[in-house]
Amino acid sequence: MAEISKQFRIILIINIVISVIYSIPFMFMIGTWSDFIGYTYSTPWFAQFFGVTLFIMAIWLLRAILQKKSFEDITFFVEFLFAIMAGMIIYFVLELLFVPSDQATRIYGIVGTGITVALFITNMIFYFIETAKNK
Repeated sequence: MAEISKQFRIILIINIVISVIYSIPFMFMIGTWSDFIGYTYSTPWFAQFFGVTLFIMAIWLLRAILQKKSFEDITFFVEFLFAIMAGMIIYFVLELLFVPSDQATRIYGIVGTGITVALFITNMIFYFIETAKNK
């Protein structure tokens, strides 16, 4: 069982920080946050569920790092994260294309999409490098 490399651990820490930054407003301040970013939601429960999901992912990644899990132990969860990120990218793009919004909301949507795409690509690259090392 191979240990998680330092580079991949850094990527996981970046994921943790970004997930916590995005999860806190969605979990606890969705009313204020939605007015600030112009977020249109049909129910606050969906946004809060999204925030909780991001926070749980951050906690799980932190636990995996602190418990010094092997790479094989976290591969399934990392692949699950890829599926969640791909779904988020699709959602963000569809929202940008089909939901009428003002300028601030559009900028927030583009920034959120850019961050998610950058994380997705970076995670994939380092995941495949880590996988190649462990074979």
